[in-house]
Amino acid sequence: MVRILETERITKAFGNMFAVNRFDLHVEEGKLKSIIGPNGAGKTTLFNVISGKIRPTMGRVKFKGEDITNLSPNSISRRGLARSFQITNIFPNLTVFENVRLAVQQRDKKRSSYFTPVSSLSETNRKAKEILNQIGLIEYQDSVARNLSYGDQRHLEIGITLAMEPDLLMLDEPTSGMSSMETQATVRLIDKLTENLTILLIEHKMDVVMSVSDTVLVMHYGQKIAEGTPKEVEKDPRVREAYLGGL
Repeated sequence: MVRILETERITKAFGNMFAVNRFDLHVEEGKLKSIIGPNGAGKTTLFNVISGKIRPTMGRVKFKGEDITNLSPNSISRRGLARSFQITNIFPNLTVFENVRLAVQQRDKKRSSYFTPVSSLSETNRKAKEILNQIGLIEYQDSVARNLSYGDQRHLEIGITLAMEPDLLMLDEPTSGMSSMETQATVRLIDKLTENLTILLIEHKMDVVMSVSDTVLVMHYGQKIAEGTPKEVEKDPRVREAYLGGL
């Protein structure tokens, strides 16, 4: 299998504390890998390093064979790696359609002017509607984003991320704070996205992890303690110990 993402001995220290410590990760193209671990394990810090939000103390990140360690988040995104965040990141006072359309415009290599009449942006509008169909929000395209349910707002954020046309999508706790029904809808969306995308997922809900993942990696105190299929990880005594029997 082709490895689309690799980290080599990634380390991130904050003073004397190592949030991520000599961490090796690989993600195979076309697969969904989940990263799990107790609070404070270093999962989001690892995401921040991979996506360029923070620089590592040591180590390298390679995406599609290219060293992207010291690139800006925008440069990394334009290479095909996009991420969502734990906190919903949308424009609440714009419509659902406008949120996605602006993201598509930002990705457009031709850099269409924001003063270009909306009616003339036919290709941009087409792409935006295609994404809204993909995430199941086309019927809400004229709704103001703040009026969406919490679950639909999180889906809209995923849609904004999809506008970047990623090859690898990094999702940071996409079901956090969701009801059971909203979680089920998000699982269906993730399943749909895996048909065309490689996904790296941070998620606390173990039923979600076990249902969508090809492989699962377990972090604890900034290090990898287990990796394998969902069934292998679920039975691993090191994982059970890390979660104090929580699995």
